[in-house]
Amino acid sequence: MGSKPVFYLSRHLATPSYEVAHVIETTKNYDYDLVIGEDIKAKFVANNELKISLGKLPIVKGLSKNGSEILENVTIIDFATSQGKPMKEINTTYGKTLREFHRELFKSIYSESPEIFDESDWVDRHARNDIAEQYKKMLALLCIHGVMLESYVPDELTFVTEVVRPAFKAIEEEIGVRPLIIEHITPAQEVTKNWNSYPPNVYEAIKKLTSR
Repeated sequence: MGSKPVFYLSRHLATPSYEVAHVIETTKNYDYDLVIGEDIKAKFVANNELKISLGKLPIVKGLSKNGSEILENVTIIDFATSQGKPMKEINTTYGKTLREFHRELFKSIYSESPEIFDESDWVDRHARNDIAEQYKKMLALLCIHGVMLESYVPDELTFVTEVVRPAFKAIEEEIGVRPLIIEHITPAQEVTKNWNSYPPNVYEAIKKLTSR
């Protein structure tokens, strides 16, 4: 991060999901850049909802008569051979790596995309296999250099209780100020849609990418 504070969203890969569209729309009226951090060395596991949606993209194709979203899943990787591999080593069925595919997809949707930063080396240097300690290192940066955008769903209560809160308290006591975290999706918004899914325009973008 530079000398000017930024809005910071950390995800396995940057991708133009509804969540990211919401973040871009929310932050565009503020005088701070948006940075999306990627961890391309993180291992792919098929029991992680965020990671699943990177390999099998749930795209909204329309609305039903009662207003519910109609999803079509577009699978772009072989899940069996991808299990346990780092993100950067996973190939799609279209001849690109998983990261390349999502980067090109992102650029096809946003001509002026936010900065996308590979933070995997930073994670290596700051307790990759110890999430509690890693969170302390990350939250320390958020006392000065940025505002993290995050929301924690009820299923993550254990993670919040055992990792986030202790790390937050430890950094507040050590530095003397609270790390800056903004809830970018409220509990009321959380239930309105699958935020890991993709808007309809992503479907056409994928068709163009895969027909090259």
